[in-house]
Amino acid sequence: MRLMVFDDDEMTVPAVRSLVGARGGIVMGPFRCLDSVFEQIAEERPDAALLNYHLCRASSGRLDSILRALRIPFAWMCDMPGGLLREAEPMLLKPIRPGALAEVLAALEQERHVPLPRQWGEGAARLH
Repeated sequence: MRLMVFDDDEMTVPAVRSLVGARGGIVMGPFRCLDSVFEQIAEERPDAALLNYHLCRASSGRLDSILRALRIPFAWMCDMPGGLLREAEPMLLKPIRPGALAEVLAALEQERHVPLPRQWGEGAARLH
């Protein structure tokens, strides 16, 4: 699996890279700006993506809309759950637990347009 990661969290990216690598995949990125993401997608299409909710919303574009149009499955990452997303959008809670990330990666490997559960990870209802 080629997993594109759009995140600026220095603690999250190594964890994602380690687990994806252990599963025989590669991490594309991390990307922090939309221009570099678009260039990468044009060069090599990812199989799936993990998007930092706050970084994506702060950017000047709608990366999630583009990924949907390209039929690239994705999940959000965020440290503040609840009320941020529509019910159909999956959320991986930070700090990311290996088991929760493994579940999301497995679902993204299989999923092309099947809705995933809204939130993954222990303490999905807690606020930081």
